[in-house]
Amino acid sequence: MSTARHFYTIFRNTEMFLIYAEAANEAWGPDLDPKGYGFTPRSILAAVRKRAGIPIADPYLASITTQADMRELIRNERRIELCFEGQRFWICAAGVYRSMKRSKECLLPEAFIL
Repeated sequence: MSTARHFYTIFRNTEMFLIYAEAANEAWGPDLDPKGYGFTPRSILAAVRKRAGIPIADPYLASITTQADMRELIRNERRIELCFEGQRFWICAAGVYRSMKRSKECLLPEAFIL
C-alpha cells in the first residue's frame, strides 16, 4: 500500500478560462473589456489555443466578429478541450447550455435540462 498522495483533477484550468470567456462574451461581446480586467473572450481563446499548439495569429479566431459566432466558437472549443473527460453529459444536464434546449446538439430528455 502506497502512502503517496494522489491528486485528481476536478476542475481544469482550461475549463475555468472557457467559463470566463463564455460569460464575458454574453456580457460584453467578443472584444470588449469594460471592467479593465485585461481579458476578452478572444484573448482567452487565443491563450487556450496557444497552449494547445495553435499559433496566436489564428485566422479563424480573427474572423469571428459577432457575439453569436463567438458563442459557437467557445462551445466548440469546450467540446474539443474536454471531449475525453466524460463531462459532456453533466455540462448539458447542469444547464450550462440552456440555449441548446431547442436545438438537436444536446440530446437529453427534457427533464435533464434545467
